[in-house]
Amino acid sequence: MPAFISRVASDQVSVIEFQISNSYEMPVSLLTSHISQFQNVLTFASKLIEHEASITDEFTRETIFADYLKDIKLEHERALTRAQVESTRAFSSDLIRANQSASEEISTLRRELRSAQSQIESLQKDKASDIERECKALRKTITDLQGELAIKSRAESLVREECKREYEARVVLINDKIAIQEAGLNRREGDLKMREDALTVKVQRNASSSFRGQDGEQVFADLASEKMGWVMKYTGDIDHSCDYSTTIQNVPTFVEVKNYTTPVPYKEVTKFISDMKEHPDIIFGIFVSLHTNVQRMQSTTISIDWIHGHQCVMYIQPFNQVDTDSTFLMIEQVAKLAGTIHRNLQQNAGNDAEINYQQRVDNAKSYISAAIARSTRLLTKIRADTIQYKTMIATIETNSIYVLSEIKQQNQELTTAIQIMLGEPIGTTDAQSDESQEEIKPTVVVKPKKVKKAVASSNKPA
Repeated sequence: MPAFISRVASDQVSVIEFQISNSYEMPVSLLTSHISQFQNVLTFASKLIEHEASITDEFTRETIFADYLKDIKLEHERALTRAQVESTRAFSSDLIRANQSASEEISTLRRELRSAQSQIESLQKDKASDIERECKALRKTITDLQGELAIKSRAESLVREECKREYEARVVLINDKIAIQEAGLNRREGDLKMREDALTVKVQRNASSSFRGQDGEQVFADLASEKMGWVMKYTGDIDHSCDYSTTIQNVPTFVEVKNYTTPVPYKEVTKFISDMKEHPDIIFGIFVSLHTNVQRMQSTTISIDWIHGHQCVMYIQPFNQVDTDSTFLMIEQVAKLAGTIHRNLQQNAGNDAEINYQQRVDNAKSYISAAIARSTRLLTKIRADTIQYKTMIATIETNSIYVLSEIKQQNQELTTAIQIMLGEPIGTTDAQSDESQEEIKPTVVVKPKKVKKAVASSNKPA
C-alpha cells in the first residue's frame, strides 16, 4: 500500500498527506521541525529508500548506512571546524583594531589632561592674588561699616524715644476716638431700636385694610399739620363728612385721603362729590390718593374741577410722586382763589352783576386749570431734579468713604512702621487701631426708604 495520498498547493506552501500504520509514533523532532528541516529529512529519506532498494543483504545495508552516517558526521565536523577558525580570526582582527583605537584615545586624553592641569595651576595662581586683593578691600569696608554702625547706634536711641512718644500720643488719640465711637454706636443702637419698634407697629397695622386706611389718612394729616400748620379735624366717624375738615386761607375745606395699592375706584370720587354737595358751606375740597391713580380720571397728577356751581375740588393722584412742600403751597393758592371767587359771588348775589361775574369766572376757569397743569409739570420736574441731586450726593459720599479708607490704610502702615522701629511685635494694637480707624469714617446716614402705606381695598371705610 503506497504511503503518499495527495498534495494541495496554496500561495506559498503545499500540504502533502501521507498514511502510516496506527502503531507508529511520529518523532517529536519531526513534529517541531521547520519546513526547510522537514524537506531535508524527506530528501535524505528518499536517498535511503533508493539505497535500500539496491541492497538486499540486511547486514550490508546496515554497514553501508553506518558508513554513510559516518561520512556525513565527518563532513559536518570539518565544516564546524572551518567556521570556528574563521570566526576566531575575524574576532581577533576586530579586537586588535579596537585595542589600537582605544590606545590612541587614551594618549589623546592624557595630553588633554596635562594641558588642563597646567591651565588649572595658572588659574589658581591668578585666583589667589585676586582673593587677596578682595580680602583687603572687604576688611576696609567692614571697618568703615563698623564706624557707621556705631554712629547709627547712637542715633537709634534718639529715634526710639521719639517714636515711643509719638506712639503713646497716638494711643491716647485712639482711646479717645474709641470712646467717641462707642457713644455713637450707643446712639445708633437706640435709633435703630426706635425704628424697629415703629416698623413692627406699621407691619402689624398693615395686616388690616382698615388700619392701612387710617394710617394713610394720618400720614397726610401729620404732614399738613407739620408743614403748613393746618388744624386737621378728623371727621371720618361722621356720615358724609369725608375724612378731615380744616380751614385753609380762611376757606372751609374737606379732605378725603385714599391709601390703596390698586387704582382707586371712581365710586370713591362720586361719594366725595356727594359729600361736598351735602355741605354747601364747604368751599374747597381735596381728594388725595397716596400711592395710585384714580379710575376714569385723566393721568394729570394734580387737577381741579368746579362742582355744584361754587365749590372747587382738587384731585392729587398719586401724592407720593409730587414734591410735598410745593404741593401744599399750591393747595393754599387754589384754596385762596376758590375763597375769593366764592366771596365775590356772595357779594353780587341777587343782582344783575352776578350773571356777568359768573360768566367771567367761567371764562377764567380754563386759565386756572392751565396754570394748575403747568404747576404740576413744574412739580414733577422738581421731584426728578431732587432725585438726581440725591444720587449725586450719594456718589460724593461714596468717594469720601474711599478717601477715608485710603487714609485708614496709610495710618495702619505708619503704625506698623512705628512698631518695627520700636522693636515691638507687629499687630499688638491691631484691635485698637481697627476701632480707631472706624471712627475716622464719616457717619453715613442711610435714609430708610419710605414704607408705602398698604392701600386699603375697595371695602375700606369712607
